[in-house]
Amino acid sequence: MAMFPFYITPNDFTELQEVESKRISSAEDTLRWKTRNLEEKNRWLRKQLWFGAFFIGLSLFVVPAALSDLEYFFSAEPSTILISLVVVSIIAITTYLSYALDDEFEYAFSREGLVYTRKFGEPTWVPMAAKSIGIFGCSASVLLTLIVGPSALIGAGGFILASFFLVNRKPFEPHHYVIPAKDFMCVRYNRKRNVICIYSKLDVCRVSESGKHEGKIHRVLAKTKLYVFPQNSGLFEQSLELLSSKLQLECENTESLDLIFEPKNDPKPYKAFRHQREYYSVEDAVTKRDHPAPAPKKPR
Repeated sequence: MAMFPFYITPNDFTELQEVESKRISSAEDTLRWKTRNLEEKNRWLRKQLWFGAFFIGLSLFVVPAALSDLEYFFSAEPSTILISLVVVSIIAITTYLSYALDDEFEYAFSREGLVYTRKFGEPTWVPMAAKSIGIFGCSASVLLTLIVGPSALIGAGGFILASFFLVNRKPFEPHHYVIPAKDFMCVRYNRKRNVICIYSKLDVCRVSESGKHEGKIHRVLAKTKLYVFPQNSGLFEQSLELLSSKLQLECENTESLDLIFEPKNDPKPYKAFRHQREYYSVEDAVTKRDHPAPAPKKPR
């Protein structure tokens, strides 16, 4: 069932995956496109979460400041108001670009399989800019506290919180998938949400970072849901035609997004699939190269 030998090193796995990627991408009927979307039932989930968090943060900044000195708050100098608006705008734009953008998808889809990359759709300059603004914000907050005293923390709470998140923001690693068509199981799709969900098997090979198996190779024959977001209606129909007619897969049209995004509603063949996994050393990858995969994991 595995696309490659089960006992293999991550380097060899990557090389074989690159060969498979070229084979899939070079097929005559290959469809290629880029798009932005979100692998969530709610298309606007990130933006809604950002708006809620920003509103709460802004409230932590404005409300305590107003209550601590109501007269000063309503009689502030225009320059103070302008500086405050500039600071709030910078924080708003930076946090939006850092957390609220959609993912960017790049697809190569043919009768041989699917190759796609998913990454957070931020401009390349955003991570460095966000961290710089976060460091500046934290430094300014500390300096303000030293000059004014602990009372400065009351009004600057939201600003400090936003700066902290920007400084500790972790980079988003891109995810790359190479799935041959023979590993596809079945398909569900929803035109209104513009999503095609391919239920598929998945080959995984990486170095384990867990304490118990740290340094060993973690090899898994797993399963995954591949979310395909066509760029337009034409690509949507072409993708469905490829899956249903050329690959002869069962394609179910559903109006319920719960059937696509909720794990409890996954198709029975997909649920019935059992993972095959093992941790092994580099030496085992050489000596067991021709050995078959271990038995599937037993259901709980």
